[in-house]
Amino acid sequence: MSEFSVQEAAFAGFRAAREHPKALVVWMGASIVVQLVVQSIVVGMAGPAMGQMTALASAMASDLKHADPSKLEAVFPSVMPAYLVILPLSLIIDAVLYAAMNRVVLRPAREGFGYFQMGTDELRQLALRIAIGLIAFAGLVVAFAAIGALGAVFAPLAPLGLLAAAAGLVFVSVRLSLAVTS
Repeated sequence: MSEFSVQEAAFAGFRAAREHPKALVVWMGASIVVQLVVQSIVVGMAGPAMGQMTALASAMASDLKHADPSKLEAVFPSVMPAYLVILPLSLIIDAVLYAAMNRVVLRPAREGFGYFQMGTDELRQLALRIAIGLIAFAGLVVAFAAIGALGAVFAPLAPLGLLAAAAGLVFVSVRLSLAVTS
């Protein structure tokens, strides 16, 4: 087994783009089409509610002392159906795209159209994306519960808890960053 090279890993994407420019163009086109579809779904299913939710979130961020999360909670149910449609769609598209990007680096002989395929690599990527999402969700629930408890007991330490939660999220993200390579 050859030794792992950080430089090789860091520049693998640039090398893949230089050696397979057609695949890069296909991925960009696919990404644009997917974003247009996702945005159309969101606007079609929850356009006004999404605008209202964005405005409320922005107002809350600018004035934390008078923030009222209940207003945001009232709008969220009208946005939820759009999220329930785009979440699985995004997970599947991401899995296919990540598998194609891995394939161009790890198995360049299996070209096809932009290295897109549907197989076990894509299923593994989908399972991995779901697992990472569940880990992130569980981590956020635990972190916010701990921050809430800390804030209730000793309010001045709550920002420190938020900083610790952000550091933990960065740590876990870095540890899982190479998990997406097949």
